[in-house]
Amino acid sequence: MNDINKLMNQGLITPGRVGKDGQLEPVKHVLELVKDDDAEPDKSDSEDGVGS
Repeated sequence: MNDINKLMNQGLITPGRVGKDGQLEPVKHVLELVKDDDAEPDKSDSEDGVGS
């Protein structure tokens, strides 16, 4: 983990995500990685009420 931090501090690697245009874009904070995530989790087969 320390090696990753060193590389980030030196600017050699940057956390990022895929933008709406399909290109990588840098993020400045970890919350940017989840801000567009769905509010509701996906339902599994056991939660759909079938077979109950």
